[in-house]
Amino acid sequence: MELYLYLEQLTKQDKDELDERIYQIKLRYRKKRDNLKTDKESMIDRLKEKLDDFIKYHGRDIADELQNEVSEKAKIVQLRYYKKISELIANEKKELDALRKVQKIIKSTKHSIAGVTMAAIIIATSYQTYKYLNNEAKKKCLKYEGKKRLACIKIKRIELMKKRLNIINQKTINCDKSKDPDRCRGEIDKFVLKLRDNINDGLNDYIEKLGKWNIYRW
Repeated sequence: MELYLYLEQLTKQDKDELDERIYQIKLRYRKKRDNLKTDKESMIDRLKEKLDDFIKYHGRDIADELQNEVSEKAKIVQLRYYKKISELIANEKKELDALRKVQKIIKSTKHSIAGVTMAAIIIATSYQTYKYLNNEAKKKCLKYEGKKRLACIKIKRIELMKKRLNIINQKTINCDKSKDPDRCRGEIDKFVLKLRDNINDGLNDYIEKLGKWNIYRW
């Protein structure tokens, strides 16, 4: 499902949450850009220090080759920096555009959203939360190595799918705000069945993998 599909229920609280989410996205990407800039400047400073130390002990006359090497490495650092900055800008724009689409729809449609569209909103909202929590869970699994890390990621993913299921169940009440609530619930019911199958399949795979990997405690 495309990122731009996720939308929140149409209440004042959700509109406020949308504004807050936009602010947090901008803040997060600004911090990433600042960190990239700091890292870039630090790397270039280290290269300059290396060159200065060499000149100090060996003289400038024989430092030309090293100076050329430092200049080339500094260019590479700059190019990588600009590439990463461009990627961050593109990703930030994609996330913000998604939320701005939401704002536009909220302003224009009020409670006239079709049942299928409302179902897509509810499902995609749950995915956005799942995606964020999944990234956080992966970080927590970094304390393990090898197969234990994979096992950690697998069980966390199952837990998060269950949380996603709970979110969908809680949000299903918003079908009443659509033009055709029954169609909305029908679409959600179909998705919930698939999600439950994924949870069961994931759990079976997890148990099977633990046996193959001889992991019984971690």
